[in-house]
Amino acid sequence: MPGKVRVNVISPGPIDTGVFADVPQEFRNKFVSKIPMGRFGRQEEVATAALFLASDDSALLRYRTLYRWRYGTDLVAIRF
Repeated sequence: MPGKVRVNVISPGPIDTGVFADVPQEFRNKFVSKIPMGRFGRQEEVATAALFLASDDSALLRYRTLYRWRYGTDLVAIRF
Protein backbone atom coordinates (compact mmCIF):
# COMPACT_ATOMS: atom_id res chain seq x y z
CA MET A 1 0.00 0.00 0.00
CA PRO A 2 2.61 2.62 -0.89
CA GLY A 3 1.34 6.14 -0.36
CA LYS A 4 -1.60 5.03 1.78
CA VAL A 5 0.03 5.40 5.19
CA ARG A 6 0.51 8.76 6.89
CA VAL A 7 2.97 9.03 9.77
CA ASN A 8 2.79 12.14 11.95
CA VAL A 9 3.69 13.03 15.53
CA ILE A 10 2.15 15.39 18.06
CA SER A 11 4.65 16.87 20.53
CA PRO A 12 2.59 19.20 22.68
CA GLY A 13 4.78 19.55 25.76
CA PRO A 14 3.39 19.32 29.30
CA ILE A 15 -0.37 18.68 29.38
CA ASP A 16 -2.65 19.27 32.36
CA THR A 17 -4.01 15.75 32.86
CA GLY A 18 -4.47 15.86 36.62
CA VAL A 19 -1.06 14.31 37.28
CA PHE A 20 -0.09 17.46 39.15
CA ALA A 21 -3.29 17.60 41.21
CA ASP A 22 -1.55 16.58 44.45
CA VAL A 23 1.67 18.48 43.76
CA PRO A 24 2.24 21.59 45.90
CA GLN A 25 1.33 24.82 44.11
CA GLU A 26 4.86 26.19 44.61
CA PHE A 27 6.31 23.31 42.59
CA ARG A 28 3.62 23.69 39.90
CA ASN A 29 4.43 27.40 39.59
CA LYS A 30 8.15 26.68 39.18
CA PHE A 31 7.41 24.02 36.57
CA VAL A 32 5.02 26.26 34.62
CA SER A 33 7.53 29.12 34.68
CA LYS A 34 9.84 26.97 32.52
CA ILE A 35 7.16 26.32 29.88
CA PRO A 36 7.55 28.84 27.01
CA MET A 37 3.76 29.34 26.75
CA GLY A 38 3.57 29.96 30.50
CA ARG A 39 0.89 27.31 31.05
CA PHE A 40 0.13 23.63 30.74
CA GLY A 41 -1.49 22.53 27.51
CA ARG A 42 -5.06 21.31 27.59
CA GLN A 43 -6.17 17.83 26.59
CA GLU A 44 -8.64 19.37 24.14
CA GLU A 45 -5.77 21.06 22.28
CA VAL A 46 -4.05 17.72 21.72
CA ALA A 47 -7.33 16.11 20.70
CA THR A 48 -7.93 18.86 18.12
CA ALA A 49 -4.49 18.26 16.60
CA ALA A 50 -5.08 14.48 16.53
CA LEU A 51 -8.45 14.93 14.84
CA PHE A 52 -6.86 17.22 12.27
CA LEU A 53 -4.15 14.65 11.49
CA ALA A 54 -6.77 11.92 11.18
CA SER A 55 -8.92 13.99 8.82
CA ASP A 56 -8.72 14.47 5.07
CA ASP A 57 -7.70 18.10 5.74
CA SER A 58 -4.21 16.85 6.55
CA ALA A 59 -3.93 14.58 3.51
CA LEU A 60 -0.80 16.33 2.24
CA LEU A 61 1.03 16.12 5.59
CA ARG A 62 3.27 13.10 5.92
CA TYR A 63 6.20 12.53 8.23
CA ARG A 64 5.56 15.70 10.22
CA THR A 65 5.66 16.75 13.84
CA LEU A 66 3.01 19.08 15.19
CA TYR A 67 4.12 21.22 18.08
CA ARG A 68 3.28 24.56 19.62
CA TRP A 69 5.49 27.34 18.30
CA ARG A 70 7.72 28.56 21.11
CA TYR A 71 6.22 32.03 21.59
CA GLY A 72 2.99 31.78 19.66
CA THR A 73 -0.22 29.84 19.70
CA ASP A 74 -0.28 28.36 16.20
CA LEU A 75 0.33 24.70 15.53
CA VAL A 76 3.27 24.27 13.21
CA ALA A 77 4.13 21.23 11.11
CA ILE A 78 7.82 20.55 10.56
CA ARG A 79 9.66 17.81 8.79
CA PHE A 80 11.74 15.44 10.88
